[in-house]
Amino acid sequence: MTTILTVDGRASEREFLATVLGYAGYEVLQAAAGAQALEIARTVRPDLAITDVVLPDMDGAELADRMHDEQAIAATPLIFCCATEDISSALVLAKSCRAVAVLDKRAEPEEILAAVEVALGRLPDSAILPAAAVAPGLLGARLPAYLRDLTGLQRCLRGMLDKTTEHADARRVAAADSDALDYSFQSLSLRLATLLELDIALAAERDPQSMLTLFCRAARGILACRHVALGLVTTDGTRLKEVVASGLDARILEDLTAMDPTKGVLGEVLGSGKTYRSVHGPLRRDLLQLPDSHPSISSLLAVPVPARTSSASRGWLYFAGKIDGKPFNEEDEQFAVTLAGQLALAFGNLALYEEVRQHAAELEVEVGERRSAQAELARRAAHDQTTGLPRFVSIEQHLRSAIVHAAATASRIILLYVDIDRFHVLNETRGRATGDEVLRVVAGRLIELCGGKGYVAHVAADEFVVVLVDEEGARDQTEFAEVVRSDIERIVHLVQQRIFLTCSIGVSCFPDNGSSPQDLLRQSEAAMLRAKRDGRNSVSAFSNEQKQALEDRSTLGLRLSDAVRNNELVLHYQPQVRAGDGHVVGFEALVRWQSPDFGLLPPLRFLGVAEDLGLIVDVGNFVLETVCREARGWIDLGENDFFISINVSSLQLELPDFVETVRATLARFEVPARHLELELTESVMVRNVERAIITMKSLNALGVRLALDDFGTGYSSLAYLRRFPIDKLKIDQSFVQDLSSDMGSAGICRAIIALGHELGMVVLAEGVETENQAAHLRHNGCDQFQGYHFSKPVVASKAFQLLQQRGVDRGASSQVLGPLIDVAAIG
Repeated sequence: MTTILTVDGRASEREFLATVLGYAGYEVLQAAAGAQALEIARTVRPDLAITDVVLPDMDGAELADRMHDEQAIAATPLIFCCATEDISSALVLAKSCRAVAVLDKRAEPEEILAAVEVALGRLPDSAILPAAAVAPGLLGARLPAYLRDLTGLQRCLRGMLDKTTEHADARRVAAADSDALDYSFQSLSLRLATLLELDIALAAERDPQSMLTLFCRAARGILACRHVALGLVTTDGTRLKEVVASGLDARILEDLTAMDPTKGVLGEVLGSGKTYRSVHGPLRRDLLQLPDSHPSISSLLAVPVPARTSSASRGWLYFAGKIDGKPFNEEDEQFAVTLAGQLALAFGNLALYEEVRQHAAELEVEVGERRSAQAELARRAAHDQTTGLPRFVSIEQHLRSAIVHAAATASRIILLYVDIDRFHVLNETRGRATGDEVLRVVAGRLIELCGGKGYVAHVAADEFVVVLVDEEGARDQTEFAEVVRSDIERIVHLVQQRIFLTCSIGVSCFPDNGSSPQDLLRQSEAAMLRAKRDGRNSVSAFSNEQKQALEDRSTLGLRLSDAVRNNELVLHYQPQVRAGDGHVVGFEALVRWQSPDFGLLPPLRFLGVAEDLGLIVDVGNFVLETVCREARGWIDLGENDFFISINVSSLQLELPDFVETVRATLARFEVPARHLELELTESVMVRNVERAIITMKSLNALGVRLALDDFGTGYSSLAYLRRFPIDKLKIDQSFVQDLSSDMGSAGICRAIIALGHELGMVVLAEGVETENQAAHLRHNGCDQFQGYHFSKPVVASKAFQLLQQRGVDRGASSQVLGPLIDVAAIG
């Protein structure tokens, strides 16, 4: 394939040339500057280069010189392009740079293609252009034959005009000759004017059949003959696919269409591409091979019609029977060739226009289909496929608009976060198909409750959000939520099934609770989770207490991961003493966060956030390593009779490598296992009882002590207590605090102490703050105490001093403490 390099600083100019040349079957490369053009030319070796005279980095002359200086690309022909006003100077420049042609940037496509054919050193392809001739105004560029013939006709007209002028001035021509010359001049002028008018009319025509009919009628008038016929052949050239005529009836047209286009004079014209013109008398029918129905012909002029379309259509055009009875002359032949070329160009342009129009229509359909597909994808992305409700992504946008409206009208927005209780159980027992049907029923009920005044979204598998605008601001949000809860509680009747549902609902309001979509959604979800924790099937309105928790989650969560990495966590140690003599036997390690932004934070402020964010394992590992490191230090200083107790979260206990982590940490710091005690809660152990028992027995095998924390506040299952390998029971501080005022708490404490002893466990009481509490517990046989009555949590160095003293100076401790601090808040 012939390769052409186009060089122009403007992308639009390059694209125009690429379109024209590409349509003609050339491979087109583009360069935006001279340097880039040289690189492409060196690499690809194009067959032709077309360059703008003015480029961003050099002019066309410099580019031509540099190409001619390089042997590998010196022979590449070059065409200059420039604006109309620069043609004169460009012609001079082209001669000096050995450019083969200069093109006006406003040139028509056929002019560009003709100049390219000449520059490539070959005649135009017969499937695209007719034979070409030299036009003196274009540096020797070859133009299509019909333009050549039109130029010849114009020269003939100018010659007649010159003779007429000479006759008028010199008066040397006879009157008869003068009249003949005037007639010839007028006739030629009229024919040329008609030819130009036809060119305009053909260019405006958009229907192929109408164009061909118009052409034949006009051509018949220009050549002043009785019959004109135009035939276009099929691609293989074996039959006629289109015949249009002027001066012939429909029956003759049918016969012409059925004739063999390869026979006779017309077949020779079609095959050779040359004109045929009869000069002597009537023509024999056997020579013409025309149908018998065709009128007799005294004179004939036949010319080939060149192909000008992508499908390479070609054919013949014949003129028969001049009206004046004379044969067709050379002038007629020039007009005939010009007409054939004119038709070829117009018909080819119409075919190109039709192709572009069809392509545009196809593209429009394709774009429409793509837009529809994109709209459907967007709808599916924004809507749940099960319920058809908007997804979570759209709820914020709706809330944002609703908040703006509510703020402008002084109204309220009620937001409900609805979660279907135990929906996963429904899926597991009844199947997902039933679960999907239940979701659709719930969606319908929520939409019906809103009554067209609310917005319902399906934000998760079993979670919905309801947004209701309270225009008067008088609607009770909790009452409305209760109505929703009660309606969802109605039995769902499916085919041969009755489904019982409950739900937990969280409520937040604008402007009462939040001012942004994110705040309202977060608050309502937090309230919903609280409703689930409170037993499910209930409504919980967002409170200021929850607001603080959410703010902690948001603010502290952003910094907590950095706190673990930056060693901002510290441990304080609270002594555990023997009830009999007050000697320190061990400590509970309590983590604190020494934040540069918030100061010293107790565990209740951040451990919940750590669990929610999955950071509790990192925190637990920090505590374990720090305790083992501290214990190793105390052992090295001569203390061997102590233990340090640490709290273990459910996530840690469920890790498959937790036991190995404990073993490896003890081994790394060379700490005997008896110095480590792990505190577990009942809720942690009963999540997976069998797995918890295996883990606890493995820890026992290492020699690690196990303590059951907060006993009496959780499940308090005696069956579990009997199965768990527990060394110590810790009485929850809530029972200890009410010893003196609540006989029930005192009885529970006595029962726990007795139960622990019966099971061979040590019993420790937490939160001992007064001597009366200590005395009561001591009287009932409690083994160990922990609380502010003995010491607050202290730093490691102070804890070691207490260990060395083996006792606690309760007087000094109380002076340090001053007023009692809320033990629950400290941890």
